[in-house]
Amino acid sequence: MDAGARSGNRGAADRDGCLVSRVVIRNYKSIAACDVQLGPLSFLVGPNGSGKSNFLDVFAFVSESLRHSIEAALYRRGGYHDVCWELGARTEGFGVRLECEINDIKARYCFTVRSDESGTRISREVCQVVRPNSSTNPPFYIIEDGQVISSSIEHPPAAYSDRLYLVYASGSSDFRPVFEALSNLNVYKIDPNRMRRSAGKYEAGRKLRSDGANIASVIYDMQTNEPTYKVRIDDYMQKVAPGFKQVTCIKFPDDSKTVLLLFHEILRGEVPHSFTANQISSGTLRALGILTTLFQNSGWNGAYTPFIAIEEPEDGLHIGAFGALLDSLRHASNSSQIVVSSHSTDLLDHKEISAESILAVSKTEQGTQIGTIDESGRYAIKDRLFTAGELLRANALQLSFNLNPSEGKTIDLFAGME
Repeated sequence: MDAGARSGNRGAADRDGCLVSRVVIRNYKSIAACDVQLGPLSFLVGPNGSGKSNFLDVFAFVSESLRHSIEAALYRRGGYHDVCWELGARTEGFGVRLECEINDIKARYCFTVRSDESGTRISREVCQVVRPNSSTNPPFYIIEDGQVISSSIEHPPAAYSDRLYLVYASGSSDFRPVFEALSNLNVYKIDPNRMRRSAGKYEAGRKLRSDGANIASVIYDMQTNEPTYKVRIDDYMQKVAPGFKQVTCIKFPDDSKTVLLLFHEILRGEVPHSFTANQISSGTLRALGILTTLFQNSGWNGAYTPFIAIEEPEDGLHIGAFGALLDSLRHASNSSQIVVSSHSTDLLDHKEISAESILAVSKTEQGTQIGTIDESGRYAIKDRLFTAGELLRANALQLSFNLNPSEGKTIDLFAGME
């Protein structure tokens, strides 16, 4: 997608930067404190159970809270006390700050959530929008416990302690791009079993669901309206699965609302054979889901995804497919910001992965720690002495600092936003 096409999509990231450039987290699940920068392609690296999924879930939580409500987002995660890190549950609550670059504006958005005998509420929410070279004062608002404390909106709508104010502020053209960008943070955990059941009701104009369950509808729309994107997926699938030719989707002649996903492979000679999703391995299905996630960005049906987070995309894939997977991630990062979690030393065994793109994750009894890798690791990767995978294999991929999560209260989420 060229720059002109991207700029026409609301919420699109400026590819000279990133949609989400900075993430600050306090007391979210196992993460007591976190303050990191993100690039166009970021790898969240650490062992199982270290907290990688919790970091990615922050983006899903923000998006769901804006599209639905804080209450609904908390309910899906077991409630407030399952989300708020135990040492912060009784006092500080939890909070998130995202700094973004959205086309020609820069935005800082932050909110905190607390719970007491009166219930769970959004205790504070602040948003600032800056347009470079603008002579006017930056648009902003400050909300505390359901009250508008200050705002640049001439007649600000009412605030409620159980709803994020950005939803109401999106009626203003100043805040609309921020709402559309942050409500469209996409976190994927592809489930081949859900994909196998995707022959069902056709869903027009929908992007891929977080588990890939509507893969057949997305592929059908893609091959009908944007075949070049579907060809791109076929090209990568040919590198992932030997003998693979293409994937197609058909509607049943007697039922135009039902779709069926078909995989075409060349097994013997040059005659392709067709298989349904039930006859295809989980690894192949997962590869298709990952590639569709990355290359569904035609934008023709509102499916443009400026931010994509994927949990462990290498799971279920043969090691021989890792090169193609890495190429697809790098390719997609030209039009979307990509964040992936991984514990695979083999996926990271590529010299193209820079030290700047890696965030190391570790877990101590004080909580999850996330940050850039230490100086020796950065030099080893930069000078091509070792790959990130080799360092991880030797347990030498270490954080550059030792953040004490118990001191998370010292992180001021609202610093510079008064």
